Amino acid sequence: MILNTIEQIKNHPFTFMQLADKEKFHTGFIAYAMREYPKLLNNLLNDDRNYLAGDKYKVLVEHDSTDILIVDEYYYDEPEKFPGKDKITPFAVIEVKFKSTMHNSKRKDDVIPQLTKYEEKYKKHNPRFIYIYLFEEAEIHDHFSKTWKFVSYQDLISMIEPIYGSGHIGDVQIIGTWISYMKLLVEFSKFIKGQGLFSLKTAYQSNEKICELINEIKLKSLVDHYRYSLVLSSLLNSNLIQSPLFKYTNKNEEKRTDAIYYLIDNTHGNGLLHFEIFNGKTTYGIQWQSSTLKLYMHAESKNNSERDEELVATAIKMFGEGEYSLNRDGVFRSISIYKELSWDIYDDQNDKTPIIADCLNKLASINK
Repeated sequence: MILNTIEQIKNHPFTFMQLADKEKFHTGFIAYAMREYPKLLNNLLNDDRNYLAGDKYKVLVEHDSTDILIVDEYYYDEPEKFPGKDKITPFAVIEVKFKSTMHNSKRKDDVIPQLTKYEEKYKKHNPRFIYIYLFEEAEIHDHFSKTWKFVSYQDLISMIEPIYGSGHIGDVQIIGTWISYMKLLVEFSKFIKGQGLFSLKTAYQSNEKICELINEIKLKSLVDHYRYSLVLSSLLNSNLIQSPLFKYTNKNEEKRTDAIYYLIDNTHGNGLLHFEIFNGKTTYGIQWQSSTLKLYMHAESKNNSERDEELVATAIKMFGEGEYSLNRDGVFRSISIYKELSWDIYDDQNDKTPIIADCLNKLASINK
């Protein structure tokens, strides 16, 4: 039962050991396994090199803001003998994702996807690009599948399990414990993926406790993000939205007034999905976070009373007459909407696509 799996993750020693930084914790284990077991690199990279036969390599961890680099050992250790070569000559660039998802990186006054940054940074070395993940991101996979090899934690287990233990004497215990932990995580991720947008609370005799447990094993933001991504995918693949949809990437870029911009984000450990339209210095949006759907407004150029009046007027225009109360002070003003429905992301949310689509069509009409 899934509750038993989550309890095992909760009580596993690695859950406590990785609290400082989950991704660096697993990145370190992956790097160690690559260093000690050349066959893992043979299986993972599947390139022209034969690491078992003595092709020398060095594993660099967290080097120059990159999770793992596999570099030529000769160039690295004796650069003076190779004047025409860079000391750091990677033939593999590896990005590890566990608790988070791919983010954007700054480039001068712009932002670009993290994986694009690595492609540009290491282009001249023509390395293999490897992306290791717990939860697949369909949008990322579709966009980068031609240049990156995507490796799931299940794939990683299948590569490591048959070969570990032939290195240092303690590897059987430490790597074996790590593999057991990854297996629990894979089982957990399969449960989350298998549920789609159906309720996590009622699945397989589960109950409300599952929400508390997911938070205790520090995977809430990742599960939130995954389920919001399913909602977003459903919207993007529907024909219900009448305006162009663009991913929000850079607050400094000029925004179209006839388009809706979307983003999945995270604040204070809680995932969120929001949509925005832009009208000069005023932003209107729909945000789904913490079991609440909100209509919001951001306008630094207006005083509180002006913002309040305009937001209430906007709510009336979109949803009709009613009692609308503002949620808090500040430049970000919001009103909770559809309060009679459940917006807990762990509940069954299969019916929300047409509701959100209708909200977005009404939102876009503000600029018309």
